[in-house]
Order: sequence, then C-alpha cells, then structure tokens
Amino acid sequence: MTSLDLLPDEILRKVFQNFTAVTEEDRKWLCDSRFVSRSFNDLIVPILFAEESHMPEHMQLPKCLAKISVVCRAMEAHAPDNDKHQISTWADTFIRDIGARSTLTELKLKILAVPPHSGFSLEPISNLTTVEIYWDIFATDKGCDPERWQRQSTSFMSQVSELLKRCPDLQSFTFLSEYFSTERSLAPITLASLLDRLQSPSTPSRKLRRLVTRAVIVHVDDIRSNLHHLHHLEELVLEANPDPSAFTHFGDICAMLQMNDIKVKSLFIEDLQHSGISQYIASYQGLEKLVLREFDRINDSPVIIGGFIASLQNHCKTLKWLEFDVDRLSPWPQGIVAHLQSEAEQYVALQTLRIRLCITLDDANNVEGRILTELLETAMRLQALRLLECSSVNFKTGSGMREDYIELRWGVNSPSRIHTFMERIVEHFKRDREPKFAIKLFKD
Repeated sequence: MTSLDLLPDEILRKVFQNFTAVTEEDRKWLCDSRFVSRSFNDLIVPILFAEESHMPEHMQLPKCLAKISVVCRAMEAHAPDNDKHQISTWADTFIRDIGARSTLTELKLKILAVPPHSGFSLEPISNLTTVEIYWDIFATDKGCDPERWQRQSTSFMSQVSELLKRCPDLQSFTFLSEYFSTERSLAPITLASLLDRLQSPSTPSRKLRRLVTRAVIVHVDDIRSNLHHLHHLEELVLEANPDPSAFTHFGDICAMLQMNDIKVKSLFIEDLQHSGISQYIASYQGLEKLVLREFDRINDSPVIIGGFIASLQNHCKTLKWLEFDVDRLSPWPQGIVAHLQSEAEQYVALQTLRIRLCITLDDANNVEGRILTELLETAMRLQALRLLECSSVNFKTGSGMREDYIELRWGVNSPSRIHTFMERIVEHFKRDREPKFAIKLFKD
C-alpha cells in the first residue's frame, strides 16, 4: 500500500473515480480507503461527498451544519418550516458556510411554506454553473401579513438576481414556483426581476444552456433584454406562464430565437396558436426533446395540427424524447399516431414516447381499443425505443370541472375501468409480441 500511496495524485484520483459511490459496496470501499493516509482522504472525500442533500428539522440542525463538507460540488438545501429563529440561524449559517467552499458549482434551494426572512442573504455564494430554486409558498388567512410577505419575497428575488450576477460561468438556471393563497395574491414573480442584475451593459455575457421556469411571468422583452446570455441555449421550458398573453409572448420568443439562429435541443410548448412556434421548429434540425402540453381547443384545427406535425420532419432522426400531453378529447392523438405510423422508421433515435389517448368509457365497455393497439404496433417499429408511456385523457373539453371528467372516481386510487381496459390490451400485447421496450400506463 505504501507504493500505491506514492503514485501521482492524478492517477490515484482516476482510480478512485472508477468507484463512483453508486452502490453500497463502492461507497464502503471508498470510505475505508480514506483511512489509508491523509493524501488518500483528501482525494476520496471530494468523490464521496460530491453531492449532499440537507432537509433539517428542528432537532437536526446541528447535525446538518456539521455535515457540510469542505469539498461539496453540489448542494441541495431545504429550508425548514418550523421554528422561525431556528430557520434564520440555519439558513444564515448554511449559506455562509457553503459559500466559503470554492468547489461548490451546483445549488438547489427549496423554499418551503414561508418566504425567507428579510435579512436572508445568498452571499457569499458565487461562481456556480447550476442554480435551481424551488419556491413552494402557501399563504393562509391565519397569520398571513401580505405586505411583510411581499417585502420578503421581493428581497429574495433580488438576492437570486445578485447571485446570478456573481456566476460568470452560469450554464443552467431553473426557477419553479408553486404558490397557493387563501387570502389574496402576492405580486407575481417575473423573469425580469430574476434576471435584473444581468441586464447591465457591463455584465459579461453568460453561456446559458438551460432556462427553465414555472409559474413565472415571462415577456418577450425579458428574452430580448437578455439575448446576449442565450446564444448557447439548448433547453427552454417556460411552463404555466400566468400572463394572459403568454401564448403570444412564447410565439414571439420562438420567432426571436429563429431570427438569431438559436437552435434549442429541448423545447416545452403549451400553446400553438402563434404560427411562429411551428415555423421556428421547422426552421432547423437537431431537436432531441419535445414536449407539447396543449390546453386550448382552438388549436384542434386540422391546419394547426398538420402544421405542427409537418414541423417535426426535420427532427425525426435526432428526437430522443417525444411527449404529447393533450388532456381532453381531441384529434391530436389520432393525428400523432397516424404520423408515427407513416414515419416510424425515420425516428431512429427515439427512446421515450409519452402520449395520452382518447379512450372513453364507451370504448372500454365495447372493447374498442383500436388507437392503443395501433400505437403499440407502431412502437414495435421504433428501433431505439426504450420506454412507451401512455394514458387516457381525463376530460371531455379540458375545463377541469367535475362534469367535464370522462370517468368520475372516488379518489386517485379508486379503480378505473378505462385504465383496467388499457392494462388488459397491454398485457395481451406483451405476451403475444414480446416487445423489447418497457410499457407503462401512468395515472394522474
């Protein structure tokens, strides 16, 4: 062992990296090897504790703080939601300690239940490549002071914006919001406020490759103001934009991406009313992931469906993930299945296909599952397919009202006749055809 200890650090590091701690045996071997020598310990600890996750409760705060490693590259933090003084102490100490670690490159921060206190700061954290913020806020009539919450929320958004400014090598930014209030709405979160500090002319351009938001207001001007940071963009997800003109903004954003020759590899779409979306997709090649979550029946016209399907032609050979989540009775599933039937051999890279099918109670009662059978047979021709996920639509029109449900059930765990019917078709197919890909029927 002494001779092994004399090997150069780079060689030893490569040896230890082969044991990536993905199994208990690997982890135990790495843990035991730390005690060979101080140099072994210094090399192994960054591998062993490259990622740490902490979600402390009141009694676990000291243990949590003690676990913060000097070598963490990625950190996931959940703000505790009990004692207010303990929250402040934990958050301040946690941020200060991990901010002093020069090896930290990824940060996931989950804000639960209440906004951070007014004095909360993300300093001195800097030089991250990945920032993910999960904003799960629940405001109730009892004990809710909207003005105070608004001040704290605004302060936190400013801290996020300042953090992004301190990250010149930022490649991925995610901000997912889940907000619920029984009293009154707080001012909405905007992409403009989150990226405010990056808009200064003196701020160097980032090479942002991933931009993901949920329930964040995004205007086309927000993208235009930050376009110099987005020339390397590969993934764009603007989910549940609460702005009433969201579909117009997204269409204009796609037109802007096309004009500036920005070709994303992963795209999330919630509305196709704007012609600029299909035009953008048709303007280049190389999409690897495409998700369509369509809500508005105005997009059920043959012109829109045909135009969108035609725009996929340039990406048949590169798409790895294709998802169609239209949760209402519509011509979309039949159109997509028909397209796949005619072009299956062109989708040489497709590994995951996820789709909702229009199957009603009448179909189940009459044993009419033709569209599912057609999908399964078509999937057999997708040579790279690894996973087929499908389900039936839940709604007639998509309104979400009780009377709009195709099948009313007592809770999500109650039996579904439609789901049971689909399961029988899939089991017969798996027995008869022995597909090489997995088939999953998902439930909402």
